[in-house]
Amino acid sequence: RWLADRNVRDTEYISLKIPDRTADMSLSTPLEYCENYATEGELLAAAYQLAGMGCTSVIWGCTSASFFRGMKFAQLQSQLLSESSGVPASNTAMAFLAALGVLRAVQVDILSPYAGEVTQTLVSFLSDAGISVRGIRNMRRGPRQHVFDIDCEAELAEFVASTPPSDHPILIPCTSISSLERVDIFERISGRPVITANQVTLWHALVLAGLSPNIADAGSLFRSCARTSDRSSV
Repeated sequence: RWLADRNVRDTEYISLKIPDRTADMSLSTPLEYCENYATEGELLAAAYQLAGMGCTSVIWGCTSASFFRGMKFAQLQSQLLSESSGVPASNTAMAFLAALGVLRAVQVDILSPYAGEVTQTLVSFLSDAGISVRGIRNMRRGPRQHVFDIDCEAELAEFVASTPPSDHPILIPCTSISSLERVDIFERISGRPVITANQVTLWHALVLAGLSPNIADAGSLFRSCARTSDRSSV
């Protein structure tokens, strides 16, 4: 519906949910949660099924479960998804790197909903890709509060107010944060590019399918792609 509302025609988004076996597990760390969530067999079976449904690209939409074991693991995960589906494939962590490449960014700030250990793993992942992290803010979250209930706008405003002015992007990871309708709001608050997990996941899936959609209200990333597409057609 989001794509159709923005005149991205002849495009269908099919989603398969990986079974969550972690709800009844007493995991000691958030990284162990990622380990049990990113089960290779289930991911590859889903990729194969999506290809059979006619998908021309496949992406695993989870940030932490694609970066939690480092760059080589994220790359291998994407490769295995592609081999299983027979089409171009990726994951959210690699989508973030692709987006930073389009924006020509080598430094970022992070507004993170994760526990400190997971956030530092993300910093290490970005460092392996040549991306330096200048500032980090861990979002405030109550003990029973879900990620999707966090007031990201307020957290972002406080983060920007507490950091020196800059034009490099702010990353907001975690696909549990509903962000597609809010990226332009985030960028108005921050005064600079903001890239979010759901935004880069959808964007990279479209790019891998051979599309460069011109979407005006979806943040700097989609606008940058539109400019690139316009230049290439001249």
